Amino acid sequence: PPQDEPVGEERQRIKKQMNTFFHTVDKFVLLLRVYPTGHPLVENFAVSMIQQLREYFKQHDTMYVRVKATELLTEWDEPFFTRQESEREHFLWYIPSIDGLVGFEIPKSVPVKEMVKFLSAISKANSRELPIDDDTITILWDYDLQHIQIHAIENYLSADDSTLFDDMDGAEALVTIMGAVIDPD
Repeated sequence: PPQDEPVGEERQRIKKQMNTFFHTVDKFVLLLRVYPTGHPLVENFAVSMIQQLREYFKQHDTMYVRVKATELLTEWDEPFFTRQESEREHFLWYIPSIDGLVGFEIPKSVPVKEMVKFLSAISKANSRELPIDDDTITILWDYDLQHIQIHAIENYLSADDSTLFDDMDGAEALVTIMGAVIDPD
């Protein structure tokens, strides 16, 4: 592996830090469901959440997360947080993943307000609070995040692709895609 890539015990330590942080994210999103984003409880929790990353950011300039429908992965593709570990009834990252979010990077310099905006967008997508013509990626772009980098795939499945869907019309292809979304296994 490259000299700067973590190995062995270091990887385990990083995965544990990331896991702990994303358990906190689950709790934060629950708080967002009860209080508006400007509320002092939300702001204080967000500040403590960012402070929780201090140890991680002593060694790294950014936290890279790969997003899958049922798990979050490190930059070296090891799962560190899964649907089964989530404290929520729905895996927070399922809908964003379906919408094409494949990863994001949180830099050491992320302001608290931007972290709140980012997680607010993820929460809205997860709870299906977005307008009918919006998705996770659109709202994240609309929020114009200056520090958190979003990695997304646009139009990663085309209902017009006859090699994938044989002789299905658009509606049949959409039903097939939605079936796969509902039951990704």
